[in-house]
Amino acid sequence: MYLSQGKEVPNPDPKAGLYIKNRRGNVVQAFLPMDSIAFQVGEALQVASGGLFQATPHYVRSADGPEAASISRNTFAVFMQPSVDEIMVIPSGISSSSVAIGKWQKNMSFGDFSEKTFKSYYE
Repeated sequence: MYLSQGKEVPNPDPKAGLYIKNRRGNVVQAFLPMDSIAFQVGEALQVASGGLFQATPHYVRSADGPEAASISRNTFAVFMQPSVDEIMVIPSGISSSSVAIGKWQKNMSFGDFSEKTFKSYYE
């Protein structure tokens, strides 16, 4: 949702918005209908589901250009995650290699996983 002076306005830059990496490895812009909701699955659920659900690499590109100067992009993100001391385990019968994602290692707590993940963004 884009707002200018408290009123909803159209996206001022057609290249602005959510981009995802699809299953073919291509980065594409995600277009969502105005009356829809999107769910982005993260790495913790990929581990907990044994790879049944796959994390979606993504980023948001902000609007650019003079038309965007007074316009804000608004989202409502809700993050659901394990407790920091929760050990991230995979379902029995699933191999670690089938859920390998990011900095996750077998018997790692969610807190340690998060710390290593965040640190990798700034290396």
